[in-house]
Amino acid sequence: MPFSLAELRHRAADFARSHADDGDEKSQDQNFVRDLLDVFTPQGRRRVQFQVRVKKPDGSQGYVDALWPGNYVKVALVL
Repeated sequence: MPFSLAELRHRAADFARSHADDGDEKSQDQNFVRDLLDVFTPQGRRRVQFQVRVKKPDGSQGYVDALWPGNYVKVALVL
């Protein structure tokens, strides 16, 4: 059952407060994604996969930072 708009706002505010003081992006990355998915669905935490190996269009190997098959992909670009 989907969350009400009021519940989503409450969950998003809790998420923002819990990550307001995050410092090191690399060490917080997976917790951040898990907690973000928890704002929208409790199943997200259990279904997300991290550092999934993928084949790039040029044939080389790469990684997707976070993948929830059929729902969510996160790729961080570092310049």
